[in-house]
Amino acid sequence: MKSNETSREIDGSPTDDDEDYIEESLREQILGYWDSDLTQAEIGAKCRCRHSKVPKVFREAYGEKALEMRQKYTVSKRKLGANNPMFGKTGENHHNYIGRASDHKGYYTVVRPPWYYSRARRVFEHHVVYCEHNNLKCIPEGMEVHHLDFDPSNNNIENLILLSKGDHIKLHRFLNKTGIRNDYPNKGVDSSESKRETSQVDDEIV
Repeated sequence: MKSNETSREIDGSPTDDDEDYIEESLREQILGYWDSDLTQAEIGAKCRCRHSKVPKVFREAYGEKALEMRQKYTVSKRKLGANNPMFGKTGENHHNYIGRASDHKGYYTVVRPPWYYSRARRVFEHHVVYCEHNNLKCIPEGMEVHHLDFDPSNNNIENLILLSKGDHIKLHRFLNKTGIRNDYPNKGVDSSESKRETSQVDDEIV
């Protein structure tokens, strides 16, 4: 019967009938790929042996911990750059992206533009529209954006004006008192005035 080494030389086929037996030449060949980015399966294919022999050789030469570190490294390398399944999937390309969305209070929010100054990930659309048109990075402190037609979903720049918080309150108080806007929810004006003054931006009146 021909030896494993002779068989390899004759037909080049894998000689791994004996799982525990590893030729010295094959061992050296496998060890030569230790510093490469190839996976164990790829190293086995290049060395024409079962890939299960690759970790055996590495484990005997470098130890279990080093082998685990190498495996983690090769896996992480395969997910870098264009190999990452999420590569380039940012903003509108991300599967969880939500563009214009209602806050269920009549207003609309959008993802904060890079130029807009805020710590929040999402901001009011009418704030962004007004600031972009007037070359502002955010709504000035103490000011609020008012919708002229009282429709918080109409964020066209022609429908937006900037008022101080005090004037904004007075305007809505007057409109509610005269009944001009008594069909529209009174968000924080009159009886809820103190609550409105301490509320967060998502409770801003129209």
